[in-house]
Amino acid sequence: MLFWSTAGKHQKIERAAVDGTERMVLFSTDVGDLGPVAVDTDLRRIYWADLALKRIESGDFDGGHRRTAVDAEIRSPSGMCVFADHLYWTDRSTVDSALERVDKTTGRGRQRLFSSQSRLTDVVVAKRLDSSAEVLRSPCGRNNAAGCSHLCVPFRAGGSTSRRCSCPVGLMLTADGRTCSVPPTCDPEKFACSNGYCIPASWRCDSYADCEDESDEANCKRCSTTSLFLCRAEGSCMHHKFRCDGRTQCLGGADEESCPPCTQTQFLCRVETTCINQARSSLFE
Repeated sequence: MLFWSTAGKHQKIERAAVDGTERMVLFSTDVGDLGPVAVDTDLRRIYWADLALKRIESGDFDGGHRRTAVDAEIRSPSGMCVFADHLYWTDRSTVDSALERVDKTTGRGRQRLFSSQSRLTDVVVAKRLDSSAEVLRSPCGRNNAAGCSHLCVPFRAGGSTSRRCSCPVGLMLTADGRTCSVPPTCDPEKFACSNGYCIPASWRCDSYADCEDESDEANCKRCSTTSLFLCRAEGSCMHHKFRCDGRTQCLGGADEESCPPCTQTQFLCRVETTCINQARSSLFE
């Protein structure tokens, strides 16, 4: 499974299968400013740091049994992981940086393992597999990953663990339930890449190339959101923060035209950072 925190106005902890399906919200109430997330596959629990509430909490994979793991002197966690019986995290506060740990079940036995004047950003644990038995415990680790051509997704069903095949964005699962292939046509809500792959239509002209051939960012007539600027000469989109930054990025320099400061006969459109004639601005009043 995949676990992640969603930032913004409505912050929450979510999960999904490794192919992005079966998405669900686990925790969304009493949440401040979410920081790093760590997963304990042994106890089937997820841990997260709350930068606003200054504590580390945990809950199970189904969104229940929530509890506070650490609630004292949590300053600015930047990385977190679970290994064996402990929860580890890095703290990159302005005072000093530290690597700390506590018992993952009780929250006791807190230890500072390392401190430094440099700012620690993350912590990663690499576990050595003593034998192939640990790999074979996963249903996708046996029999050549169920014969899936691309993705093997383990899931729980009736108290036991099973598996199914899935496909990356742009491919579809064929009738044999194992092989992915290019769909003959794209659905109406999809965009067809030049190589035949399908991607969500909302990804078209969003300034990021999602098609392998980058055809989703070519010949744009408009951009997917108002936060993007259209370079009309080449039909491509870029973020508005690059407009009027002193560096020409559009062919013909359209991104550096009509930039502030405006003349006395011009009006400044603050959102677009564009100067227009005052006579034209009066048409929109």
